[in-house]
Amino acid sequence: MFFIFQQLKTMMMIKTWRLLTTQRNSFKDLKLDRLASSSSSKKKVFTVIPVEGEIISGFHSVRLALESTKRTFYKIYYCPKSARITSDILELADINNIATIPVTWKMLNQLSQKAPHKGVCADVSPLKQSAATLADDLNDDKTRRWLLMCSIGDPQNLGAIIRTAYFLGIDDIFTCSPFDSSQTSSSLTPSVSRASAGVLEIWTPKVVYNPDDFLQKLSNANWRIIGATSATDFQSTKSPQQNSQNECKILIVGNEGEGLPESITKYCNDLLVIPPGRKLHPYVDSLNVSVATALLLQRLLV
Repeated sequence: MFFIFQQLKTMMMIKTWRLLTTQRNSFKDLKLDRLASSSSSKKKVFTVIPVEGEIISGFHSVRLALESTKRTFYKIYYCPKSARITSDILELADINNIATIPVTWKMLNQLSQKAPHKGVCADVSPLKQSAATLADDLNDDKTRRWLLMCSIGDPQNLGAIIRTAYFLGIDDIFTCSPFDSSQTSSSLTPSVSRASAGVLEIWTPKVVYNPDDFLQKLSNANWRIIGATSATDFQSTKSPQQNSQNECKILIVGNEGEGLPESITKYCNDLLVIPPGRKLHPYVDSLNVSVATALLLQRLLV
């Protein structure tokens, strides 16, 4: 009798253990299912938009690029909720048979790589620069005001200078070739276009492939070649000549760190400086190059 009782007790314990094990596994599976469901619901889904050329962003860059027709437009992406989107962009795109695609603000952030876009981006071909060609009539009576940018590596500064020169009425603007490593400036990237408020699209700098030859021809034609320099270098610079309204002039600006190289300054008739208004700290010895260029251009034009 005792033996039978022990067998029954053992069988009851085995059934209880199996029941508990089954319930525990079921609970574990349910917990994993919930975690998987929760994880999948929080998973971010990114839509990859293929790009044929490069992305320019912002109302002014896209609008002026449409007007200038220097680029090939593949597609225009816009957010219908953006206050900056006006009908003229969509109308111009429709006239030129350019596809316009409404997207979300987040997708525009993805396209512009989080650069400011104001609700519109465009997939376009890169902007091509034309080579600077000097005509044979450099000695005529026409008064000209030009700007040559050397070693302006920051796209933001380059764009700001282009916008300022256009606004102030400079006749033509040039940048050194990317093949000339000693004076090359930033390439004409979408960042330059955005910093210029779209001016780059309608007033593109010409590229100078041989600065020495370019400046020598201007010198032979009796142009006044003016270089920008820093206050610390001014003691050794050439004395400015008397200003003349009727002569042709070109201002040459370099970067903030190194200024203009000797290969450029040897062609300069004058070297101009913006004097500081106080005794400067040793680590504050110059202005931002775009600000300095604006002040020097104003002086050049008077």
